[in-house]
Amino acid sequence: MRVFPEEPSVSKAPSRYQKRFNPTLWVLDDDYKITLLNGKQIIIHSGFMFSASVPWPFWIFIKPTGSIFIAGLVHDLLYVYNQFNWDQKQCDYIFWETAERVKKRVVMHNAAYYSVRIGGKKAWDEHRMANLQRV
Repeated sequence: MRVFPEEPSVSKAPSRYQKRFNPTLWVLDDDYKITLLNGKQIIIHSGFMFSASVPWPFWIFIKPTGSIFIAGLVHDLLYVYNQFNWDQKQCDYIFWETAERVKKRVVMHNAAYYSVRIGGKKAWDEHRMANLQRV
């Protein structure tokens, strides 16, 4: 198991999972553990597929594999499973907070934060609906 702030071990997802407008899906190779600033611990299990949470139109300005990669991993997990029952804004804030812990780049992380606030609503709603159907 790798532990934050160590980089997670990832591989590109098989091509059958890649989407036309999101060609960079990743698969977590090993379990990854992070303790958030609020004290909550998250363990992300190997095999989790994620996209680094930057809507593709914003890739010109914000690379999903840069300093926000770990934040994107955590953010995607929170969107999919929402194990703490937080609202979308709280999950998006954890994205920003984690990015800042990786590397202080306030302007870029603010831009990334607002891009997920604006572009993440559809994904958030889809995951909430899928979670309701699983129950």
